[in-house]
Amino acid sequence: MNRKTENKNEHINERGNAIFMILVAVALFAALGYAVTNSSRTSTTLLTDEEATAYANQMMAYGNEVKTVVRRLQLRGCDETEISFENNIVTGYINPNAPSSNKCHVFDIAGGGLTWQTFDDAEVIFSGANVVSGVGNDGTNGTELNFFVRNIPTNTCITINDNLGNSFTVNPPVEGGTWGKGQFVGDYVLTNSIRAVGVGLDSLKSACFEDDVSENVFYTTLIVR
Repeated sequence: MNRKTENKNEHINERGNAIFMILVAVALFAALGYAVTNSSRTSTTLLTDEEATAYANQMMAYGNEVKTVVRRLQLRGCDETEISFENNIVTGYINPNAPSSNKCHVFDIAGGGLTWQTFDDAEVIFSGANVVSGVGNDGTNGTELNFFVRNIPTNTCITINDNLGNSFTVNPPVEGGTWGKGQFVGDYVLTNSIRAVGVGLDSLKSACFEDDVSENVFYTTLIVR
């Protein structure tokens, strides 16, 4: 084999090695990106006490913010059946009773101008399917408009109750019933009552409880009826 051929083969080998190293680097970069992404989305069930406190404060602050917006819309003349939670993140919240001007839309600049907020693995629900026992009028005509965050860590749930000054014999209290998860679209259709007889959940406009499938649920009453 002459020198020219040897140089050519060496060049080919070097190019092949370079391509191989590039592919290895790409694979390692992808693996690193995957690891970082997953580490940043650590399950909320593994939150430290400090993280649980921050998480609890975030939920409570957002619940109060939504309540403030809903009250402001009512003061502007929006009826309790016209409040709309339609948004561009979660489907199913179109309220046919809401004015076409969107002035009663919580998540529209023409209305409340609020931004839909997510909480990692938890689910945000706005529902008019529950009576909060002892708050307003109980029964079919006393169904409240509530903000819920379901599937949250137990230590976050406990922190929420502690921050709210809710005192329970068992924390979080076990609500025990199948609370209504129906999305609010302008109608108040009673599905269940939020109560926990014997552990003090009755008459609370905001609290965190464990439901019948062992999920922790935070709620804040937006409109008392």
